[in-house]
Amino acid sequence: MDTGAQRPTAHQLAYEFLRDRILSGHYKPGVRLRAEHIAAEIGVSRMPVREAVLQLDAEGLLTTLPNRGVVVSRLTPEEVVELFEIRAPLEGLATRLAVEHATEEALLDLDHCLARMRLAEGDHLLWIDRHDELHDRICRLSHRDRLCQLARQLRMQIQPYLRLFTSAHHSPELTGFGHDVILAALRARDADRAEAAMREHVMANAQEIASFVREEQRLEGRIAGGRGARRARRFE
Repeated sequence: MDTGAQRPTAHQLAYEFLRDRILSGHYKPGVRLRAEHIAAEIGVSRMPVREAVLQLDAEGLLTTLPNRGVVVSRLTPEEVVELFEIRAPLEGLATRLAVEHATEEALLDLDHCLARMRLAEGDHLLWIDRHDELHDRICRLSHRDRLCQLARQLRMQIQPYLRLFTSAHHSPELTGFGHDVILAALRARDADRAEAAMREHVMANAQEIASFVREEQRLEGRIAGGRGARRARRFE
């Protein structure tokens, strides 16, 4: 009997499982992953897990290292800023192109997305999901699928760090301010202003997030160094 909905493939299951674990921070940057363990956990063979690993490697969330195998990608603070710097002109271009397709219906939809995002202010994980939804909808108004895909991948690579940042800083931005400016420019059909507003919005917290990552990694290094010193003393 046809239920009308296709069941996800083993590859899709493995991909979504790994992606969600990485983006949620369950798998921390630098952690080594073993295909056989993941396959056993989700009940599939190792082949679809390996296929999912290849896809996530191409998307920047996983990295294959010599002699270490597959690890969750670990960005330096400089790389975090670089991803923002790449993302800003891409989403700026998408927003410029979106002006042509910003119908009243589309603008009302964006207003609704912004309102939903504001309602999620007390839940930083939900806030990030709705923030990404708003940016994705603006990008889709450009009618440039590859541009949207690239912007989405860049947002996804930064997301584990953004989640840590927003969990430590309960207000990651002046709530909705940057988005209000972007939507106003779209409504005014001002392509130059829309592009500039999106670029400025994307870069607004880049340095602060990079500084947060630097401090977190410094603390991790101190903790790891302390553990190493304690192990050395045990063998003296």
